Amino acid sequence: MARIMPEPPLVSALPDIVSSRIHQKSATGANTQRIGRKGSHYRVDFVTHPLDADAARDWLDLRNEDDTVIVAVPQRKLDIGAPGLGAVDGGPQAGAALSVRGLTPNYAIRRGQLLNHTGSDGELRLYAARAEVITDADGAAQILLETMLTWPALDGEVVDLRDPKIEGFATVDPSAWLLDGNGYQTLQFSVEEAG
Repeated sequence: MARIMPEPPLVSALPDIVSSRIHQKSATGANTQRIGRKGSHYRVDFVTHPLDADAARDWLDLRNEDDTVIVAVPQRKLDIGAPGLGAVDGGPQAGAALSVRGLTPNYAIRRGQLLNHTGSDGELRLYAARAEVITDADGAAQILLETMLTWPALDGEVVDLRDPKIEGFATVDPSAWLLDGNGYQTLQFSVEEAG
């Protein structure tokens, strides 16, 4: 069961794609191809402001070895506005595009804007829009994604652009729990989706 972490008092958050693409080269070295494959997913590296002992204890679930954690991902000073709560429009869907409905009419989804799809297994998956798109008068759009869908998107499943999060396994920097001379801890950790 995923453990929901508190809202992080962040110094930084660095999202990155863990790629499953392959490179193919001809035997003569004349031609190289890069081929995208299903399975590329996100990892986010976080650093918090210094936390006092009580606040740091709220983050002890990061050391959990069995369950995933859910952490909010900031949107790079992007004004999200009121996108509404969307749903997958038709399905099952696969590939690097996601058709959605139920968003605010004429809402502009910005390039790089993060979103979550909650699959039939209940797991949150993080994606980013590859290009800007504006929803139609009914609040529907096809969102081009930076990565392929890692789970089949079924009609009616939740698509949330309001408050994106990453769900995955946490890896904590070994020095994260070190108390500084003033009794504070600065946590450094990564959360990587299961894929």
